[in-house]
Amino acid sequence: MSDSDILIDAAEQAEETPVYTTLEPVERERSSRFVRTFDSAPQGLICPHFYELHLTKGCPYNCDYCYLRTSSHDNFRPILFTNPWKKIEQELESFTQGVFNTGERADSLAFYNDNTIRAIKYFSRQKEKYLLLLTKSDNHELFKTLKPSKNVIVSFSVNCNEAAEQFEHCAPPPRKRLKAARKLIDAGWRVRIRLDPVIEEIGIKDICKDISEVGAERVTVGTLYQVPGTAQTNLFHLLIESPEGILRYPDQYRYNIYARIAEWLGFEPSICQEAMKIWKKLGWKFQGCNCTE
Repeated sequence: MSDSDILIDAAEQAEETPVYTTLEPVERERSSRFVRTFDSAPQGLICPHFYELHLTKGCPYNCDYCYLRTSSHDNFRPILFTNPWKKIEQELESFTQGVFNTGERADSLAFYNDNTIRAIKYFSRQKEKYLLLLTKSDNHELFKTLKPSKNVIVSFSVNCNEAAEQFEHCAPPPRKRLKAARKLIDAGWRVRIRLDPVIEEIGIKDICKDISEVGAERVTVGTLYQVPGTAQTNLFHLLIESPEGILRYPDQYRYNIYARIAEWLGFEPSICQEAMKIWKKLGWKFQGCNCTE
């Protein structure tokens, strides 16, 4: 092959390789309510209800499997809501208890404004209301000037290194997220880990060892699934239709991977949105998950 052929071939490969960039958020006020009940899990799956708290919307990390990305045709630009905190607090005051998850429709810590800090301080004063911050970031700097509280939970979502390199294009490496988690634990914060989504067991054993060494108060595992109507990608080709109306790995596959993950972790994790029959087959008892107190 001549030098010119090599250059042409390299140029063609570069054209075929997608370039992923972190999407910067836009700022605007939110016109709809900030708090809503999460009750959209498919019927037949164990998934306790909680509240969504919408301080932001969207995520900059551009992960291939994310329902935020696929359901929005790759144009899901993050939004940072700029409403006065007083308006958000007024809504929160109408609730007496519950878990308020800021990461159901967004990454809680990838970007934020003063309302996130005010939320942390607000929930720190509560007795029966809990703030859940779910993130793929490695952000721990935000908490350095804040006092830890039993009513504020930080949950880091991770995957194995191989899956992260292939599918989580703009997110920090999993071990950086786990390092941030360890720092927050050492500082006295409540920290959880979410291993989700497990994709064809790629490299899961090694990341389980890393997770087990962090010392998080709870680990929740989820496997890859697809909600009808989201965009198709090659990631979903092994999924089959389930009785719950979503596409996911076959029952036996999910059972096997949960059992192996428990062995690799050295303890039983919780499971995200899973059917009772799988819990029974594993012989595990539900004792809370990522989104419960």
